[in-house]
Amino acid sequence: MLAPNIYLLVTGALCVMEALCQAGYSHSPLVKACGTGVADVLCVNNYAAVLPYHFYRDPIINATYESAFGLTIVGNDTSFHKVENASFLVFDKKRGLEILGDAPNSRYMFNENGSNLSIATFNTTTNKTTTIVNNYYGFYFNCVNDLVVDSKGDIWFTDPMYSWFNALVDTPPQLPTATYRFRPSTGAVTVVDDSMKTLYIAESGAVSGTWDYNLTTIHGSRFNHTAKRGVYAFTINDAPNGSGRYLTNRHPIYLTQDRTPDGLKVAANGYVVTASGKGVNVVDPVGTLLVRIQTNFSVQNYVWTGREYDDLWIMGRGGVQRVQWNLTGQVLK
Repeated sequence: MLAPNIYLLVTGALCVMEALCQAGYSHSPLVKACGTGVADVLCVNNYAAVLPYHFYRDPIINATYESAFGLTIVGNDTSFHKVENASFLVFDKKRGLEILGDAPNSRYMFNENGSNLSIATFNTTTNKTTTIVNNYYGFYFNCVNDLVVDSKGDIWFTDPMYSWFNALVDTPPQLPTATYRFRPSTGAVTVVDDSMKTLYIAESGAVSGTWDYNLTTIHGSRFNHTAKRGVYAFTINDAPNGSGRYLTNRHPIYLTQDRTPDGLKVAANGYVVTASGKGVNVVDPVGTLLVRIQTNFSVQNYVWTGREYDDLWIMGRGGVQRVQWNLTGQVLK
């Protein structure tokens, strides 16, 4: 008869069995090349579930800066410092390398430090941009965010107040937070939702700002690691007699390891893709982290392009990056 596994609770630096403690750290080095021949694709061994003491990651409670996973201090492992500068971090080797394909490429395309008050097109041949909408009947948008284009060519986007909180613009908010639909063929902008959403697929409560009604002070967006910053899944049900749909079974699937989830999308194979901090994460439907694309700027959104929908263009505060890989996006209908 096989003996069952025995799990011991370790409190602080105290271990019940010293030999077991020593054996527990058996995953060195923590980070190593995946064997793909691509130098900046690194595999994180066993999800770095066991870090050698002493390690430290600054929780930065209620701060205006962020502490990324790669900035964790791990003094007793000489490989962990490689995390910060890798283009791709692979956590699940089998599925992660399938996502990346044989020749993954991540390239910083150009710097983008403009304010998020408009929507523009970008011509990849001429490198020229053309503004297609920049106001709502004379009012500046606050912070055009989380843009998506449907099969009809309509552009859907949210308009929060992050740009003002983060001192990216000198124009105070002029509109309430809302979701809009823009139709480029006519120029019409329509408010879709101007209320607090009853459904949160991504919760970004860890980032907040202080509103000054005198419009004289920009306080910045504060970040708190202990606040809400997860992705939730819901079950969609058809109502009786075809009268509509309703949601049940709300449950969390993923807590972002860096910053808050942003620009949430679902790939063609069902994997969930979400930005967080300076990168984009790919998780499976139950929330297991498979791959992270790393950037040198804070990501706000991304979109699949190309004939096969396998080019990912990542946009954010400070730049635009193009990723060529093996994960395809959904064709929106």
